[in-house]
Amino acid sequence: MAASLVGQIEWLFEQHRGTNESRRAWRDQHPGFGQMAPKTFSWGAERRYKQVACQFAAWAKRHYGIKQVRDIRTDMVKQYFDERHKAGLSPRTLATDVTALRRLGMYAAAAKWVEHNFVPEELSVPHGSNPRFSYAPAHAEAIITHVEQRNPLAANVLRIQLSAGLRVHEAVTLRVDMTDFERGTVCVRGKGGRIRTVELRDKSVLARLDTSRRFPLLRGREDRWKQTIQHLVRQACEELGIEPGGTHSLRATAAQNMYDEEMDSGVDEGAVRQTVAKFLGHNRTDVTKSYVP
Repeated sequence: MAASLVGQIEWLFEQHRGTNESRRAWRDQHPGFGQMAPKTFSWGAERRYKQVACQFAAWAKRHYGIKQVRDIRTDMVKQYFDERHKAGLSPRTLATDVTALRRLGMYAAAAKWVEHNFVPEELSVPHGSNPRFSYAPAHAEAIITHVEQRNPLAANVLRIQLSAGLRVHEAVTLRVDMTDFERGTVCVRGKGGRIRTVELRDKSVLARLDTSRRFPLLRGREDRWKQTIQHLVRQACEELGIEPGGTHSLRATAAQNMYDEEMDSGVDEGAVRQTVAKFLGHNRTDVTKSYVP
């Protein structure tokens, strides 16, 4: 067994990834996987699940000090998802998390590291494209102000999100050498490695960046830093009496603000949704309805 917890997870996924095999061949070589076998995913999907599993492992190690996959318990998994749910993550993200950990548990059971899958059968999150909850503009500003009192750098991440409609990952990995301070634009790498250029709606937020650092909004490890920011936002919502929506709701707020302003100016709705979709980094206009009903 690998020495580190993350190393063990990587080994399990590598053993069951089925690289260069057809889905049918994978299923034939992995009997006993039940309903999961017909749902064999591509290499890219498996890589995403492995990343999610490693993120959970880092959380479990910090909270429980575990060092082996066999030490993972059902109550840990439930607590992890309780925290993820309270952070206001979207149903799609939570559903991906459930699938990733269920596959980890399935692989561990197949390797006889655990007696049974540590993800309970009743733990599930329905897939869907329910509209993201967006904050009212005044609430968004109040949250950022509250966070700034505790962590100014985290507040700057939120400002960038609100101004450019970025995912939190895109915001914290923003690079100075991919930022045009004169034009007020940033180049970010989104889902699937796609790079897009976004014009900030409030260009003044760029003046807050520390240009001596290549990644001015990143502090320490990315996963831990994002969790810290999520915690600060959740804490702000609780203390301000605002319904929690997590950091992703700031992206939804940016989309809603752009949509409202464009519609107020008399632009056709179809054209407005195309603009918003491009702003968010999506190719399909129907995706905007997940942010702007």
